[in-house]
Amino acid sequence: VEDDVMARLNVDMKNISPRSSASFNIVVEEMGEYTRFFDEFQIGWRMPKEGGWYYDMYDHPLKGEVTAADIDAYRFPDARDPVRFAGLREAAIRVANEDQRAVVFGNISAGIFELYTWLRGYKAAYTEWAESPKMASHLMGRILEMQMAYWEKALPILGDVIDVAQCADDVAGQNGLLISPRS
Repeated sequence: VEDDVMARLNVDMKNISPRSSASFNIVVEEMGEYTRFFDEFQIGWRMPKEGGWYYDMYDHPLKGEVTAADIDAYRFPDARDPVRFAGLREAAIRVANEDQRAVVFGNISAGIFELYTWLRGYKAAYTEWAESPKMASHLMGRILEMQMAYWEKALPILGDVIDVAQCADDVAGQNGLLISPRS
């Protein structure tokens, strides 16, 4: 959100987000009637060239049948890459001191369950959750490890200048939980 809009709406906070790792370079390319890119998690996103306003997920790196070995072989982005944190402390101090706003610092990714569904694809993720909860837990455990590595690096750098450490997840919809609490 632009600063003038934030001022007009009396927004008293501002989000500071991590960068991608140094090993990742986004490439937006043409794909028929779409433009597309793959993010640093290797998730494919595409947007219609005509009438498109945003990118939708269309490809998932751990789609289909996977084994624990496939999950273990999947390469998560480097959560501790120093490039990810370059300039963020200074940006947070600027927001706090110059903008006089609370500083919210974002996570490396979507939440654990949400990233799980993005990596597997929704159909595979929900099916696996019901039929093979150990496999689902295995992947979510790997996501948790990656996120913990991120926070173990981020908090010593930014912890004294941020007001909120943002971790969010999609586990519910408008009318209730996405999965049964009994599962």
